[in-house]
Amino acid sequence: MKLVRTIYLGLALSMGTIFAHHLAGGSFVNLPQFLLVAATTYAAGALLSKSEMQGPGLAAAIVLTQLLGHFALSSRYESSLVMYGSHLLFGLLGYFLLGYVEKLANWAFDHLV
Repeated sequence: MKLVRTIYLGLALSMGTIFAHHLAGGSFVNLPQFLLVAATTYAAGALLSKSEMQGPGLAAAIVLTQLLGHFALSSRYESSLVMYGSHLLFGLLGYFLLGYVEKLANWAFDHLV
């Protein structure tokens, strides 16, 4: 379960950061930028996967990955209120969705496996 949790948490954090960035008009992601975002989010996923994803730990991981992702993906001229609002929106959505995914996964493993 830990490996599965790490993978989907890392993927969700990566995609949330990249989608938020592009929604606000950010530049396209090149390979070095993507690798930096992926490494950061998968590291956060590995740290969080030791326990259930909830509360302050999940919130801190989302804030960290959104901030680092924004700075890794942005040029000097891409910081705006729309950009920050987009990262905030996707951070909040990620917080609630990842909490529900965790509950659903736990239920599925308890009842179906």
